[in-house]
Amino acid sequence: MHLFVLLVAGMFVLGGCSEDTMECTLDARVGLVVTVLGAASPDGGTITVTITDGDYEEELGCSAEGPSLVCSGATERPGTYRIDVIAGGEIVETEEVTVGEDECHVIAEEVEI
Repeated sequence: MHLFVLLVAGMFVLGGCSEDTMECTLDARVGLVVTVLGAASPDGGTITVTITDGDYEEELGCSAEGPSLVCSGATERPGTYRIDVIAGGEIVETEEVTVGEDECHVIAEEVEI
């Protein structure tokens, strides 16, 4: 009888597993990493990078890495984004990119401008 119970319990445990099952993590992942190459504003001012997707707008967090500026955002937010690089109050570069997702997280897109 004990063997029968163990076999049935084992079938339930193994029946719940599948090669198609993905274990998701709890970390939040950015959807966009934008590198502004040779990031120098013509007037010596600040460069900002914003993204928009419909009514959604975000100014990306950026850090200097050598002569470039590396910015990231769109955390766990798939969509089609317009990326604007703003220097001296003017949009100096624009690009469009689509951020996809899988069962758990966004799939990050890396863009060099």
